[in-house]
Amino acid sequence: DGSGNAVGHVAGDGVADGSGDEQEDGAANGSGDGSNDGEDEESGEGVPEASSREARKQELLLARFAQAEEKRLKRLVRAALKREKAGESLSVDETVLLAAHAELAEDERAAIERGTAKKSRDEERKAEVEDSEVEVARKVAELARIVKAAKHVVVYTGAGMSTAAHIPDYRGPHGVWTLQKKGEQATMPIAYEETRPTAAHMAVRALVRGKRVRHVVSQNVDGLHLRSGVPAAALSEIHGNIYVEHCAGCAKRYLRSFHVTEASSYHHHATPRQCSTKRCRGARLQDTIVYFGEKLHEKELVRVRKESEKADVALFLGTSLRVLQHYRFIWDKPKGRAKQIVIVNLQWTPKDRVADLKINGRCDAVLAQLLAALKLPPPAYDEGDDPISAVERAEAAK
Repeated sequence: DGSGNAVGHVAGDGVADGSGDEQEDGAANGSGDGSNDGEDEESGEGVPEASSREARKQELLLARFAQAEEKRLKRLVRAALKREKAGESLSVDETVLLAAHAELAEDERAAIERGTAKKSRDEERKAEVEDSEVEVARKVAELARIVKAAKHVVVYTGAGMSTAAHIPDYRGPHGVWTLQKKGEQATMPIAYEETRPTAAHMAVRALVRGKRVRHVVSQNVDGLHLRSGVPAAALSEIHGNIYVEHCAGCAKRYLRSFHVTEASSYHHHATPRQCSTKRCRGARLQDTIVYFGEKLHEKELVRVRKESEKADVALFLGTSLRVLQHYRFIWDKPKGRAKQIVIVNLQWTPKDRVADLKINGRCDAVLAQLLAALKLPPPAYDEGDDPISAVERAEAAK
């Protein structure tokens, strides 16, 4: 497309330049005796067109040279300023350079300061900060008051809910992306199938069973909310579940006792198994995982939107909110109705400033205190309430 546009512009200029005075110049140059017969006029028209094309090429070359020179100059100025900032002595050439380009040096100096401030701010935001025990107790008491007064609490959970189950998060000190930046790789000491719900997962189940929470929206694929005993009707796993595969034809879902994503990747979700219904017999099943860059399943998105719009309290647990911040329906406050935002997370989130309450604490500890304040007994994990363990037992009995 770029070359096509360039050709179009050059041809246009050639036609324009081939008229008027330049046409006469072309005709005069096209014949030795100055005559203006048709043949010479025809051959003369190409001269201004070629001249215009050559001029355009020269303009482009000069523009590119100027850009390259500007970049080179900025690099030299920035390098000198960084040495200056580090307390190093500048050479005579560097001193002359900064003096000769004082305005550019000032702009670059300001840019360096902004970059340093941003890096420092980013590092502060990565840090995990815990409120004091007294502060956590005070805030949990406030959270209990909010929950008691609410009619429709929706809980949104992130990777921080599952770190106690030995599943790494993304942005924590030992998170997947944190370690990737250091050239390291996050690992799990156990297989997914060996993980079990944490105290935080069991606390969420107690809040659901006690009718203090109406719906749970999980960004995690580990299936631990389902394993804890949270009813499927009260749970939306917006990024899928590693134990679930489905048929795209008839929408039948299959709950497995094993990790079903062994062969899947971005935009490739087929599993080795087939649908068992008569209508779709032989059709390949697909996992339910939503990889980064893929769209959420429409059915789940509609469900989450509906629950979020009914919520008068949105409680966020162990999530950085880097993804959820973009779903406006979560944050929109219904007309005529208050909607309170509560965040429980050790790190900074982009929604801290709009939160009615922010607790810098660990999900397990905060939720244990919340259950006590609400007089709800903390349940223990029970395989009898775990649908995935039930599938495993059924398979073993065959």
